[in-house]
Amino acid sequence: MSSVSLILGAIVVLACSGLPACLLSSRSSAGQRATVLLMMAGSALGLVGIGFALGHTTPSSLFVPWRLPWGQFAVTIDSLRAVFLGPVFVVPALGSIYALGYWKQMEHPENGRRLGAFYGLLAGAMAMVVVASDAVLFLIAWELMAIAAYFAATAEDDNPDV
Repeated sequence: MSSVSLILGAIVVLACSGLPACLLSSRSSAGQRATVLLMMAGSALGLVGIGFALGHTTPSSLFVPWRLPWGQFAVTIDSLRAVFLGPVFVVPALGSIYALGYWKQMEHPENGRRLGAFYGLLAGAMAMVVVASDAVLFLIAWELMAIAAYFAATAEDDNPDV
């Protein structure tokens, strides 16, 4: 298994990690706990991919044409990108663990789902920004990251200060 496939798998798991928080009842902690487990699994998968990337001297790349009129789906994993991916995989996982005690979804049923969904999407988009090798893919990942960060940061929209 290559470092590219491991890291792309980690990005998908991170981006989809908020689905249990959205789909399961907000009156129980099961959705939030499943979200945290997926976030940790995605982060662990990404860290294994980083280990593979740091163990190879040549960069790993993936180029796939797509139906957009410009660019292609192009990602590259090299040692420098692997170093920057480390915090992207570690910090969101630790933040989701911290959220189990700080931001219990049961106590925030009206906006806890939104935070869970966009927090995972933010983590996945940040990782995609780091590995993108095509300008169009980079811009798509950047905008997705910005939108997810906005909705995650404004999850507590009932507070006037937010």
